[in-house]
Amino acid sequence: MRRKKLIINALVMTFSTIIFGFVAMFFRVYLSKKIGTEGMGLYQLIMSVYIMSITFSSAGIRIAITRLVAEQVGRGNKKAIKSIVNKGCIYSLFFSLITSVILFYGAEYISLNFLNDKRAISSLKILSYSLPFIGVSSCLSGYFYGAREVVKSVSAEIIENLIMMVIVILSINIFIDSSIEKVCALICVGMAVGSIISCIYAYFLCALKVRTLNRTASLSSYSECKIIDITKIALPIASSSYIQSGLRTIEDVLIPNALRMAGTSLSTSLSIFGMIKGMALPIINFPAVFLSSFATLIIPEIAEAHSLNRNKMVNFIISNVFRITFIISIFASGIFITFSNDIGFLVYNNKEIGSIIKILAPVIPIMYLERIMDGILNSLNKQVALLKINLVDMIIRILIIYFIIPTRGIEGFIIVIFVSNIFNFTLNMINVLKVTNLQFNIFSWVVKPIICVSISAISAYYISNEFLSRLLISMVIYAIMLMVTRCVRIKDVHWIFDSFRLIKDVNVNSIKLYNDRYL
Repeated sequence: MRRKKLIINALVMTFSTIIFGFVAMFFRVYLSKKIGTEGMGLYQLIMSVYIMSITFSSAGIRIAITRLVAEQVGRGNKKAIKSIVNKGCIYSLFFSLITSVILFYGAEYISLNFLNDKRAISSLKILSYSLPFIGVSSCLSGYFYGAREVVKSVSAEIIENLIMMVIVILSINIFIDSSIEKVCALICVGMAVGSIISCIYAYFLCALKVRTLNRTASLSSYSECKIIDITKIALPIASSSYIQSGLRTIEDVLIPNALRMAGTSLSTSLSIFGMIKGMALPIINFPAVFLSSFATLIIPEIAEAHSLNRNKMVNFIISNVFRITFIISIFASGIFITFSNDIGFLVYNNKEIGSIIKILAPVIPIMYLERIMDGILNSLNKQVALLKINLVDMIIRILIIYFIIPTRGIEGFIIVIFVSNIFNFTLNMINVLKVTNLQFNIFSWVVKPIICVSISAISAYYISNEFLSRLLISMVIYAIMLMVTRCVRIKDVHWIFDSFRLIKDVNVNSIKLYNDRYL
């Protein structure tokens, strides 16, 4: 029965990852068509501050509650779970209320002195109301994962996203002639209301379950949870998140300012920022949603094999993960390079976005593999090394933004993306190869897929004139070429399906949902 539940949870997480990815992508496309590139730039700036606020409100709490609840579930100590959830909510409310007050009363100062755009004031104030509810939701989500009730957590996220999208779409259509400032504020209203209702829904689900536990638990098994127990787990995790989120926000704030120093206007700098960060990069990163769900299943296998010193098994899994990641990412890169103009026009009705996608497409394999390696290094107990690499990477990004973008403009922005990803990829790969003694098979993992995608993309380009048929033809030819060149074998397909059949308990640290703001 437990095995069946694990498989169901793994399937739910996998499909929810993919669905959230599709929804987030299409919603972003919808917004871009309604508010334009400048509006997307302003929206992206607001989100940078909001995400940092969420980090300060809830970082570490979901992992802490998941771990504590899972321990008590394993011991059959059901009575203690209520104490853990209650103390977790108190912990969450303490940090989220402080952050909410700071964001509300500091919205004007942040907008005028950091974002340099007063149009963000009302949006930030609206979003501040959602932070206490997001903090509590993080705690409740941790309970659901620890109790292996993944479906309930996912259903709360679905409700949140549906409510947010309905409110935003209706509001934009009603106030169709509103300014960018008002439209961004309406989007934030939708996000805030969605978070509040989702929290209330999750609370009722949790309350019903905990009430059942109270009736079935014995008094002898009761163990009071203390806030210090939660703090010991949550605060170290939160500390690294605070640093990374803070540096990432500084980076996002500096980019439009640096573009203005290059001689562009406020409107143009926001448009450039919106085109690259809010429109081109989400399209480029979209195929990675399939890898994220795959990694969620595989990384616990790596962690278990590593803990048992089964080094051959570790290398076998990692080499397969690398190979599959390269196969998917190189195909995505080839498609984006060959059909970038078609994609830019089809998705955004903007060929300028297509040009940016073509420029950034060669770095896709590095970007995708970098994400996977983050999870691999965590599973190999290299969290400290990973944190150091990420911090150095962010500092390098900030320095390039500060010194190069003012002189090179949009070219400098693209340089930031290339240098950062190559640097991070190189150091992460060195660490993985050093720990595992794995041999990097450049011919089978890289050269063969490049040959396959070149043949498939070029063939599709000349066979058809319609983008969707070109994409389908490319996929078919690419799949055939992979089989012919033995990049993919039948046993590889069986191994992927076995990831579901043999799935272990999924560590919440490895969960990479497309919308994983609660981590």
